[in-house]
Amino acid sequence: MTHAESPADNFADLPLHDAVIGRITLDWAAGTLRLELSVFYARDAHAIPSTLTFEGLTDVSLSRHEPWGPSVYVNSSVFEPPTCYRLEMQSGDVIEVGAASFRLTRTPDP
Repeated sequence: MTHAESPADNFADLPLHDAVIGRITLDWAAGTLRLELSVFYARDAHAIPSTLTFEGLTDVSLSRHEPWGPSVYVNSSVFEPPTCYRLEMQSGDVIEVGAASFRLTRTPDP
């Protein structure tokens, strides 16, 4: 399953609240940022391994100061036109990405 692929689609409507962030990978040469997540696509269902990929990367900033305490869970997601995507973590930290587009895909089973 693939979700939005351009800023015109609503990044804030992705089912990212309570998603668990695992690994974050930056591919400098390709200009991509990949976040490995476990996403709750449906209420009362198990989290599904997924990848949130940003393409046409221009900026990335992330903090891990944990002002609200440690957490690996996403609190909210916001798109600020024209190219700024923000993930607020339940720790109070923020991941901010400048990119041309994004896509959320379920990770295929091995």
